[in-house]
Amino acid sequence: MFAAKCEPDVDVWQGNTRFCFHAGDLPTLGDLTGLVVHIVGGFQPGTQWGSDTLPVVSIDDAARTVHTRGTSYFFTAEGSRYFLTGAAALLDAPGEWWYDPVAGQLDYIPADRLLPGSAVVAGILPTFFKLEGADGMVVSGLQFRDGAPQGSGKFYTDTRGFGAIRLEHADHVRLLGNVIENVGVGIHVSESDEVLIAGNVDGNGIYIGTTYGSFGKSNGARILSNHIHDIGKVYFETAGIWFQAADSMRIAHNLIENAAQFGIAGGSLWGLKTPYMTQSSNIT
Repeated sequence: MFAAKCEPDVDVWQGNTRFCFHAGDLPTLGDLTGLVVHIVGGFQPGTQWGSDTLPVVSIDDAARTVHTRGTSYFFTAEGSRYFLTGAAALLDAPGEWWYDPVAGQLDYIPADRLLPGSAVVAGILPTFFKLEGADGMVVSGLQFRDGAPQGSGKFYTDTRGFGAIRLEHADHVRLLGNVIENVGVGIHVSESDEVLIAGNVDGNGIYIGTTYGSFGKSNGARILSNHIHDIGKVYFETAGIWFQAADSMRIAHNLIENAAQFGIAGGSLWGLKTPYMTQSSNIT
């Protein structure tokens, strides 16, 4: 769905804590406990560069306005794409589900026919394998599937954090030939030097850099010959490879396909300018 123009007009700088919706877009919702909205926006009203996940505080049906617990740096406006989650009344399409913690019941609309005895997998772990303070280790030939989505949204999630495979202050580690599918963030490298990531099949992206609020770096990383695919199927603000606060990187011969926003994104959100080289990476 797309946010509507507010009537009457409101100050665009109030878009950090509210947005308006079109008549008929939202069902009547009672208890708003646990209700969140994932919405596209940016640093200034009207920009659409990123997305955020915000708790819903209240809904004014008469004014067709959703009030959120926003931030001081993220603004939405007319045209911002969004979806709400956290209420049974929002289930209206195959593949959607909602868990009622009070009743201990999961409501699910199957994408395909659900036969008796079918298995349902609910991912609860955002990180399967973590190395902290290690040196020179090799992680190879492992498979990690069906994890929790933390790290792929924002609010309460440490964006691009967590990671099915996560390295913290772990130098000279080699991640070789692993398979990662259906998780929040595939590989997260934080403040670790000379890491090699090669030959992995990764369905959820690679992050190289630091931890939010810290100013350490990840230097000398090499990201080579990985197949990175289907990025941002739920949350928009994503990249096949995302790096920041990192020096002297090499990114080469990767296949990156079906990404919602960026194939490769680099920046210096929490650090100095990042020297790097990319070479012959296929992005489709």
